[in-house]
Amino acid sequence: MPDQAQDEATATAWAREAGKQILVTSKTTETSQTVANPNGSWTLTEYTHPVRVKHGPDWTPIDTTLVRNADGSVTPKATVLDLALNAGGTGSVATPIVQAREAGKEVGLKWTKDLPEPSLSGDTATYAEVLPGVDLTVRALPEGYTENLVVKTREAAQNPGLRDIPFGLHTKNTTVSVAPGAGRATPTSGAQPSDGLEVKDDTGAVVFTGDASRMWDSSGAGSEAERQLGEGGGRREAVMGVTLSSDTVVISPDQAFLADPATRYPVTLDPDTLCSTCGMQAHAVVQSGYSDAHNYNASDGDLSDLKAGYETDDRAGTSRSYLQMNTAQIAGTVVHSASLNTTVTHTHNCSNAADTDLWLTGPFGGDITWAHQPGWSYYMSSVNVANCGNAPDVTGQFNATHAAQDAAAGRWPNVSLALVEDGEGGGVATWRRFALNPYLQVNYDSPPNLPTALSMQNGLLPCTSGANRPWVYTKNPQLAGKVSDPDGGTLLAKFAVAYGALGHNVYTHDNGANLVAVGTPGQNQQATAQLAAVPAGWINEDGIYNWSMQASDGELSSNWVGNCEFTVDSKVPAQPVVAMPSWTHPAVQGDPVEFSIWTGMATDNFYDIDHFIYTTDGSEPQVQGSPSVPATQSTDANGKMVAVGGIKATALSGNQNLIKIKSVNKAGMPSPDAQCVVLPESNPTLDPPSCSYHVQPLTPGKNLVAAWGADEPSGTALIDSASSTPDNATLPTHPATASGGVTRGVGYNHGTSWTHPDTGGYSDGVKGAITLDGTSGYAQTGDRVLDPSKSFTVAAWAKLADTTHSQTVIAQDGTQAMPFALQYNKENNAWAMRVTTGDSATPAAAWAFSSKPPQIGVWTHVAGTYDASTQVATLYVDGAKQSTVIAQPWAATGPAVLGATKWSGARADFFHGSLDDLQVWQRTLSGQDVHDLAGVAVPLANYGLAEGCGPELISATSRVPSLQASWALGQTSGNTAADSTGYGNTITLTGGYAWVPGHGGGGLQLDGATGYGSTSGPVVNTAESFTVSAWVNPTDLNAGYTVLSLAGSHAANFVLRYDKAANRWAFGMSPADDAAAAMTWATGTSVPQAGVWTLLTATFDSTASRLRLSVNGKHEADATAGAPWTANGPLLLGAEPGAKNLFKGVLDQGRVWSRDLTDDQIAAMNGLRYVDTAAQATAAASGGVSLTTETDGSGSPTGCAAQFDNTWTGRLVGPRPANLRTDKSFTVEGWVKHTWTAADVAASGQVDPATRTLISTDEAQFSPLFLSYRPYKDANGRDHGAWSLILTVPNAGGVFASTEYSDLDAVDNQWTHLAASYDAATKTMSLYVNGELQRGKFYTASGNATGVDVGASIGGLLMGSGIWTGQRTNNLNGGVAGVRVYSGLRGTAGINFDKRADDPGNLFGVTH
Repeated sequence: MPDQAQDEATATAWAREAGKQILVTSKTTETSQTVANPNGSWTLTEYTHPVRVKHGPDWTPIDTTLVRNADGSVTPKATVLDLALNAGGTGSVATPIVQAREAGKEVGLKWTKDLPEPSLSGDTATYAEVLPGVDLTVRALPEGYTENLVVKTREAAQNPGLRDIPFGLHTKNTTVSVAPGAGRATPTSGAQPSDGLEVKDDTGAVVFTGDASRMWDSSGAGSEAERQLGEGGGRREAVMGVTLSSDTVVISPDQAFLADPATRYPVTLDPDTLCSTCGMQAHAVVQSGYSDAHNYNASDGDLSDLKAGYETDDRAGTSRSYLQMNTAQIAGTVVHSASLNTTVTHTHNCSNAADTDLWLTGPFGGDITWAHQPGWSYYMSSVNVANCGNAPDVTGQFNATHAAQDAAAGRWPNVSLALVEDGEGGGVATWRRFALNPYLQVNYDSPPNLPTALSMQNGLLPCTSGANRPWVYTKNPQLAGKVSDPDGGTLLAKFAVAYGALGHNVYTHDNGANLVAVGTPGQNQQATAQLAAVPAGWINEDGIYNWSMQASDGELSSNWVGNCEFTVDSKVPAQPVVAMPSWTHPAVQGDPVEFSIWTGMATDNFYDIDHFIYTTDGSEPQVQGSPSVPATQSTDANGKMVAVGGIKATALSGNQNLIKIKSVNKAGMPSPDAQCVVLPESNPTLDPPSCSYHVQPLTPGKNLVAAWGADEPSGTALIDSASSTPDNATLPTHPATASGGVTRGVGYNHGTSWTHPDTGGYSDGVKGAITLDGTSGYAQTGDRVLDPSKSFTVAAWAKLADTTHSQTVIAQDGTQAMPFALQYNKENNAWAMRVTTGDSATPAAAWAFSSKPPQIGVWTHVAGTYDASTQVATLYVDGAKQSTVIAQPWAATGPAVLGATKWSGARADFFHGSLDDLQVWQRTLSGQDVHDLAGVAVPLANYGLAEGCGPELISATSRVPSLQASWALGQTSGNTAADSTGYGNTITLTGGYAWVPGHGGGGLQLDGATGYGSTSGPVVNTAESFTVSAWVNPTDLNAGYTVLSLAGSHAANFVLRYDKAANRWAFGMSPADDAAAAMTWATGTSVPQAGVWTLLTATFDSTASRLRLSVNGKHEADATAGAPWTANGPLLLGAEPGAKNLFKGVLDQGRVWSRDLTDDQIAAMNGLRYVDTAAQATAAASGGVSLTTETDGSGSPTGCAAQFDNTWTGRLVGPRPANLRTDKSFTVEGWVKHTWTAADVAASGQVDPATRTLISTDEAQFSPLFLSYRPYKDANGRDHGAWSLILTVPNAGGVFASTEYSDLDAVDNQWTHLAASYDAATKTMSLYVNGELQRGKFYTASGNATGVDVGASIGGLLMGSGIWTGQRTNNLNGGVAGVRVYSGLRGTAGINFDKRADDPGNLFGVTH
């Protein structure tokens, strides 16, 4: 066991354990030490003056030895006062001889010229021959120093320079003044008291004291007087004159003394300095022969020790020593014993020495003299120890218990003591000298304070009695109270528990044999002592009990406190019964609903039910955090005691609503879930087995009040698009205006998801966001958006840039604060739904927090809901419910604020990062609603892989059945352009035209004035989907030039042209055959160039009424058209109806298809390969993979796909799809054909024995997902090949893989559509085969599709291969097409839509 501890608690514990004293290092000071004793008491040792100093973290004994440091400076090793001696040498005249420093205050004397380098001996430095025959010596003292001029010979004394000796004065933050009468005349001569010096700080407090008036000779050296009196005994002394100016001290030695034949040389002149604030206590020696001498804290020369008694060796006569000791630490304690411990350095007698007595005296100060002594209070003890031979370490111990006890009882800060002769007339037998620094040692203890803050159950139940006594459900409750002790340290807590109310104890138990030990932080600082559980056997039955506690330090104990009563109710409440009253008829999501509740008692006629808790979303009701209603005592028809209650709520969910209710007794124990019943008089809508009822769901946009997609490319306005959602056309709009540090950036999705149907390519639009700087940027509406006192929902996609401060996603303004804020909370490092109590500067708040900290730089969906019927606020993150809080927002009337909130009337909590898709409802979305909102699929990547059909698309003999017209424009003469399709859509040319070289062979040049071409009639049904395409090379860009158009009776149905005003390519469609109707335009983004060949392709999707424009094979623009109509007029080449906007330049390879080509098919026409048409990126192909056109046995084309050959080396690696996080919800899809030929069967068996991967990601060690073909053996050992989904998550052994197999075996050599999704909110994996959700075999931790974790992907998209243990593996042999990646959940309907759209045979009319 160590001998010392940092704090009192540890010291007392170790002392008790080890049976020895333990030093408390935190209580150590320069003058005192405190130790803990094994019995719980303490011992204080208090010195008169410092005995140690602190160097860094450690205490060092006082050591005045002088040392020369590495930098040449001279300092003592360890003294209280910071001393620096002059190092001597050239330039030393500018430095004080000794510089004394204390707390930024300095003083010192300077010599008049450079000093020699000093010689060091112990505590003394000697500067030799500073004047002829005169040395300057400096001696370091614990609290100061002496500075002496030593005149070595009588001849040296005759130097005129010794008449007046000037010293330069150095001060810093101090002033020096004369202290009249404060000089010290020594008792060996007739010198009279002289004036001293005082050094004061800026406040006038004395920091240093000094005396420049003393001089003495060496006549006492070796004399009997020196032996009896100590240092200075027998010497002759005189008083010097002292003159003080602002920067000089001049001493004037007594010239008569120097010339006196009786003066024995050397003679010492002594200007000294002491620190008056360094020593915490004081001493003084007074002598009858010098009744006016001021010797307060004098500690050098003949006053370097303490004296008591009578002597005759000089005129001092009787001496007495006064001591002042610090007793603040023992104030109020119980003192067992105390002693003043001294070292007797000399007595006159060797035997028959008289006693020295110890007395308690009144206080004394700097004015103490023999003539001005404090009063004596009482005698305490005596010491009679002889030491005439000056032996070392002779101890004299005085009993000081009486004084210490009075000091403790009176709470004196210090005590004054006197060492005096025993009686009068004892003569020299009373003479005794003591070492200068005696110490007071006190053994004490303090009774612990009364325990406070008594409580039960971790502070939840404060101590009380009577009718309000608390209830507990356990027979082993936790008891606690705060204990403290004036001395600090470890305390022992005793608890007693009695059966019965106060005054009626039946029996009592206590823990006297096993007290609870607890360490306190320090003196009178509380610590909690707890009985973690009342031991078994103390409480044997339910009923009323009372308890108390006391504290002990092992020696002393406090009084008992407490008398705390409590009731034990250990029985689980009876199951309640619930019915839906006949007057409530919920039919639609959001309708009000009511329930009636009643329950019997667990013990007959013992009423103990306090309230009912409930949930309306199917989650389990919690005693803390769930809404509640009070229970009312009643009786049933049989007169038995029951509790009844009623709930008013809202049908929160669409379709099924689950109600769960529990009763809670007064001890806080919940019952089992309630039993739902249908009674003759109740509403039969409630289904008893499931305790649920059904209502019609609301559409997503119902009660939507604002929606900001943040997709605007620039500007400060954020459009509120809520009115564009279904059934909301009449909604008022609430546009928001950005201010401060707000810019536009790339967002998470396009528009406002869920509320706006993903039709007509809506989700493919521009994905924008607002990016905020975190210091000044935010946006706000111009008016109130919602009433927060009613049910509401707020939601947004948020991407944090950092977590350096709390940051708000969305809030609403009050005057001083906000009623709610959906935000990141810095203190808890969590997403939060914050609800405040009122519109004050700093209102209190209730919080619902996320269970995990946010991810920086990751798009995260956050939503907050409030149900006014239950006053429950709920936080959701990425569609998963996080927590709830009971709260009640107030009806603020201010605007909605995006990216900041209001606090103390000012903007606060600015968001740093990006916000997108912010939506607000004046209703409570259900948990399923929020899940669906957060899980809306967002397209991230789309590799159609149809580019292998590019040659077939543009071939003069194309076999694409939808090709309606194809004009190679390669003639060299004539006025017609032939259609190679066989449909006879010949173009007749007119005006200024010519046959010239084109993009691929010949081309048609039009003059822009009169030349154009026209078919005889329509070439495609414009009421259905179609595609038009042509290569164009404009001569200039000086006007609007039309490439293709189709005429109706009164207007053009569509126009593909160069738009001069926009300086862009554009594709437009008219909503009606009306010349006055405004066309809808899809305007490109690239800048057209004259004289450069450009491929223009435009498509119309009649199902979605969507028109799209691609330039050079890359999609650039789209727009939503009106209702399609059939144009019966001709197709015009190079003009619009009425020969308007005639093209000027060269045209080539015009084509029309009766279907909307896909983006990858369009890319193929410009020779692009492996294109991700969602992100306009390109995958890298390597090994045995190529883009091909599949054919049947007759050679007819049947599909377009990427083919991976049987070298099993092919792979495609695409860039990492933006915002793809496999640890969040995602969906991947693709068409795959697993090739397994007859040759393969012959070589390896009927079933391919290797895993073949369609989609994974390119990682360093393990792909987090594998959508694959995978072999397995059934229970009978039979081989199967199945489609599979594998999801992995890192663990200590590498990864844990969760696997799902398809319901049926994979069919080789046949196209199959696979899709896989991961729902992070529910941790569910899903595998689809040909659009059907599989329910096959699961190899997961849960044994089913749930409870699955997935690691986060960081690599690119990998097709045809996977990564396992850092190696590319599972290579595919077969075909791949239509690979799509989404963040979110595509769902069955979306997957089947993609399946049809991406069918590799679509181009050729083949359906798989």
